[in-house]
Amino acid sequence: MKKELHVLVDDFRIFKWCGVTLRTYDEAQAWLAAHHAEVTHLYLDYDLKEPVKSGKCGFVLLKYLIEELNARIPHIQVITSDVMGKEKMVELLKGVGYETSDDFNYSLGG
Repeated sequence: MKKELHVLVDDFRIFKWCGVTLRTYDEAQAWLAAHHAEVTHLYLDYDLKEPVKSGKCGFVLLKYLIEELNARIPHIQVITSDVMGKEKMVELLKGVGYETSDDFNYSLGG
């Protein structure tokens, strides 16, 4: 069984159970490009320090992981308070087979 690796991508939250915390889009993109296959749980915010207009947000990062890296992290938790951003992220996750029972935690379907 794969050892669990919990990764937080958020500009201000602290989750003590996460082994890796990434604060900016650039930091997260670089680290996840090299290590996404090791990640079992990803906690992802929409707003990541940079203005959303810059294109450096959680949705763009998620899209990069799924479309460019073909990453399929088993468990993803969308932790944003940005309603529109969350909707975009959820639509993307559901489009590639992630399922949820609580609209908060998403796991790859069977």
